[in-house]
Amino acid sequence: MVKKPLSKAKTKAKAARAARPAGIRPRKLDYTSRFDKDWARYDKAGRHDMSLIQTVSALLVARQMIPAEYLDHPLTGEWSDNREMHLGGDFLLVYKIYEEKDLIMLVALGTHAELFK
Repeated sequence: MVKKPLSKAKTKAKAARAARPAGIRPRKLDYTSRFDKDWARYDKAGRHDMSLIQTVSALLVARQMIPAEYLDHPLTGEWSDNREMHLGGDFLLVYKIYEEKDLIMLVALGTHAELFK
């Protein structure tokens, strides 16, 4: 059975527990079908720590700073609306922030070679 990234209830609970400035609402979290397929593939392979995705997702939802070790940065070119962070080596999380919708969209997981062909 494939463990989903975060259920909406778990996202709200984690975000509520995360330290954040008073009065700041947590963002919503969603993911694309591509991310869902990538998650299933990487989770089944067992080569990467999938809990890191949950950790950084909770930080994004709670509007917290992403630690520098994840090398979070905006993308360019056809991916210019997205951001990327390194979850270890060449294992990447691509996501998008929709400020107007107060939403974090998890877009894809993979290596540079897989994502940016």
